[in-house]
Amino acid sequence: MTAGVLLIVILLPILAVVSSSLVPSEDWDHFVGYVLPDAVVNSVLLVLAVVLGTSVLGVSLAWLTTMVDLPGRKIFGWLLLAPMAVPRYVMGFVYMGLLDYSGPIQSKVRAGGWGLSFEFRSFWGLVFVMTMSLYPYVFMMARVAFQSMGKGAMEAAHTLGWGSWAIFFRLAIPLIVPWWIGGGVLVTMECLSDFGTVSIFSYDTFTTAIYKAWFGFFSPHLAAQMALVFFVFLLVLFWIKYWASKRRQFFSLSGLGRAYRPMIGLSLNGKILSVCYCSVVLIAGILVPLGQLIYWVFQETKGAGAEVPWRVLMNTLSLSTAVSLVAVVVAMLLVLAGRFDRSWLGRVCGFFASLGYCLPGAVLAVGVFLSAVWLERVVGMMFPSFSEAVPELAAGSLWVVAFGLVVRFLAVAYTTIDNGLKRVAPNIDEVGILHGYRGLRGAMRIHLPLVWKSIFAGGVLVFIDTLKEMPLVLMTRPHGWDTLAVKIFGYTSEGLWQQAALPALILLLFGFLPVAMLALGAERH
Repeated sequence: MTAGVLLIVILLPILAVVSSSLVPSEDWDHFVGYVLPDAVVNSVLLVLAVVLGTSVLGVSLAWLTTMVDLPGRKIFGWLLLAPMAVPRYVMGFVYMGLLDYSGPIQSKVRAGGWGLSFEFRSFWGLVFVMTMSLYPYVFMMARVAFQSMGKGAMEAAHTLGWGSWAIFFRLAIPLIVPWWIGGGVLVTMECLSDFGTVSIFSYDTFTTAIYKAWFGFFSPHLAAQMALVFFVFLLVLFWIKYWASKRRQFFSLSGLGRAYRPMIGLSLNGKILSVCYCSVVLIAGILVPLGQLIYWVFQETKGAGAEVPWRVLMNTLSLSTAVSLVAVVVAMLLVLAGRFDRSWLGRVCGFFASLGYCLPGAVLAVGVFLSAVWLERVVGMMFPSFSEAVPELAAGSLWVVAFGLVVRFLAVAYTTIDNGLKRVAPNIDEVGILHGYRGLRGAMRIHLPLVWKSIFAGGVLVFIDTLKEMPLVLMTRPHGWDTLAVKIFGYTSEGLWQQAALPALILLLFGFLPVAMLALGAERH
């Protein structure tokens, strides 16, 4: 019963988008004729270019750090995940400030008489930033796939006289296709859901079109119609990701521990080139953004212009803490329902819990706002005497922001806790029942002590994701209430790169924590 109520609440924003999209909008014809075609074409082109770039970088780096006898490969295996800690909009405005026409690099080149100039605020500049931010998704998937390759297949290829290039293209690449598809789908979903980075580059996509429909045309119904089209497309991607995950059982994981060791040696020149390749990607992905942010913060502090935004920081930390606590509690209830309830409801808990994570923040913001408006009307009709207080409890209040964030990142907590609980043998449940530990009492006394590490990890990941979430908070927050991500967007939309550096640096430092957890988890397994 509890799981059913929770699932209805989770689905409420999606149902609100569907129902509101059925209301005719006067501006729909204008959007279909002038805005939607460009948004669709731009989104498709961006996805194709970024998926190609992340595939080349991710797969090649995973091969070098897993199957090649490369100096420092273990260190590179950790550090090459670090760009995941940098929010895409942060990396976007850092490189914009560095490489734009008025930036320091082009200015010094022109001052030196080279006469070289280029426009970084372009499609290819955006592709570069998105690729450097998102390649760790493919890198992480491909690395797991290469580690899963049996030792026998590699030895058989060597006995057939295959060289390293033949083994890579004829054996390794076909075997990791399911993992590759999974990583590519994740990159596609992240590309389509991005709002901050494409806004910095003034590049119109689906998410910016939804934002314009809401704040430009002041039409929630038009935004809902755009969001519904987007949601249907994302459901197709979600199904592809599910299909790819099913295909991964094609691999034999026997002897996994023996497989994770370098199988291919390189010449000295090959090793030097490979180390340089990994180093360049690492420098571009993490060292340049981190170094530039520190430099800007130092410049602001030197001029007595940088002050820690304590109020905004407290807003961000309090919101992230509340969202992570609620998400962990709800995820734990749904995981337990899926474990003990053998009905259809228990089996679909994980699927519905993951839907929010598939939705971009801009799409989910539309659903949350419409749900809050609907709730405002219902409560106003049921309790007329409280009709004046209802708007403060519904649309435009902090609980709406928190509700949207819980729906958005519930899948993160659910997946982490579910993976931890799957390691608990089912016979432990039966022993608990024999001793009278049933339901919530059994969960508190038996399961909670066994999976507390997974619960903590899930809470930390939700906390960090909430810190970095920008479009959903931007579109649903009360007037004048900011978080670090919203503050960064405000500065970067006006081209104030140095003022955005301090909040961005704070976000980046917090973002290193889940990346370190991922690296540690990968190393242990």
